[in-house]
Amino acid sequence: MKNLGEILLSQRKKLKQTPETLYKSLKIHPKYIKALENNDYSVFDSSVHARGFLKIYAEALGMNVEETLALWRREFGYAFKEDFASHIILEEDSWRGMKKCCPIVSGGLNPTKLKPFIEVMGEVNFITTMGAGVHAHPKGTNAGAKALVQSMEAYQKGIDIEEYAKNHKELKEAIEFFTKNKKEIEELEKIERC
Repeated sequence: MKNLGEILLSQRKKLKQTPETLYKSLKIHPKYIKALENNDYSVFDSSVHARGFLKIYAEALGMNVEETLALWRREFGYAFKEDFASHIILEEDSWRGMKKCCPIVSGGLNPTKLKPFIEVMGEVNFITTMGAGVHAHPKGTNAGAKALVQSMEAYQKGIDIEEYAKNHKELKEAIEFFTKNKKEIEELEKIERC
């Protein structure tokens, strides 16, 4: 079975494209295209950088982007447990003229919605201001915070939160509460946005 790099290379050749011709349309330097095809992620600053280029490249090759990213996470997610250049990016990099920042998630997030958000972000390096997602827990804020941590633990261990909740009461209570009251919560969120 081919690995992700081999699939990318095969698809590019099938389309009779070179890294140089793709550079003209995608504005992705050939060194990054070659790195993706060689499964060499050491040239990327972070998992976000690698994933972003992979997404653009897969789309340009006519591949299913979601399937490609899922394969990438299975094959190479381990390479980015901690971004190899994060200390340089956060402490020393000029951020190419941008002010330093960190993604912040806010609005409607609760422990049951954490996994889909992480999958969109591609990593867990973000700040969350989970107000009602923690404070609305039926057993109070402390239990809500524990449920959030338990949801993150389940994600990091690759365990479905429903399964993980069987041995973690705060998460179980959060799942029951937020799924039972989903329609009511969605209505409140709509009102808050107005």
